[in-house]
Amino acid sequence: MNAFHSTAPPREVTHTYVGVDVAFAKRKRLPICVATWRAGRLLPEPLSHLPLDPPRGSGNVATLDGAVVERFAVDARCYIEAACDRLALVPKRIGIDAPSAPRPPGKARREAERAMDTAGIRCFTTPSASEFDIR
Repeated sequence: MNAFHSTAPPREVTHTYVGVDVAFAKRKRLPICVATWRAGRLLPEPLSHLPLDPPRGSGNVATLDGAVVERFAVDARCYIEAACDRLALVPKRIGIDAPSAPRPPGKARREAERAMDTAGIRCFTTPSASEFDIR
């Protein structure tokens, strides 16, 4: 299966978005939300009825083990792909630990984004309010 190409016929939805709130506490399920625009409203899709279990964290100490973190990331991707496939959805955007609000006016990058730049970690700039409006 190609990433995010469902084998089921797609439903009539405008856009599908996935939000991942990164969590790695021991045995804690990774919080994931899938939402679609329908009839002018952003509505969450129920995931709990699916016969899928989101990945669970291994604890803070395990974040030091690159192989454990990589497996967790692969498991998260596989869960998202499987959930979207079962719901016949194709994500337009995926936010990972994304901010809950647009970039403040007059700022090029958020403080967290600048810190990631300094650390050599690539990330997208948080969109402004006008850039968020992609419908």
